[in-house]
Amino acid sequence: MTPNITQIVEPALAAVSAGADAISAINTIKSVTMSERAEVSDRRTVSGISGRAVKPIALRFILEMAQHPQMKRVQLSGHQTISFDENRQPHIVGTKCVGCHLCHLVCPTGAIGATKRVKKRS
Repeated sequence: MTPNITQIVEPALAAVSAGADAISAINTIKSVTMSERAEVSDRRTVSGISGRAVKPIALRFILEMAQHPQMKRVQLSGHQTISFDENRQPHIVGTKCVGCHLCHLVCPTGAIGATKRVKKRS
């Protein structure tokens, strides 16, 4: 789901009605990148911000979707860490799955171990 909207539940419900098995929240948030370097021809461009900076926004959208009775499977993807606290917060607000793509690339067995620890502590 895109976070570049004010209300995420309606489009998420439309996806579920159309047959989606799960909803992945959220993608990058639109932003502007600027450079003062002379070698950059167009010194400003629309880009996206992601990572820990947008986590509070992601948690808000997850909470809103998880509170709706028809939203059974909400997922946070693109997560950057396998620490217990970082993975526990999305579960507290209602996500059923946390996908740490970077973790799977860097240390797949560590990501599996972290998932097991989160399940035990939750």
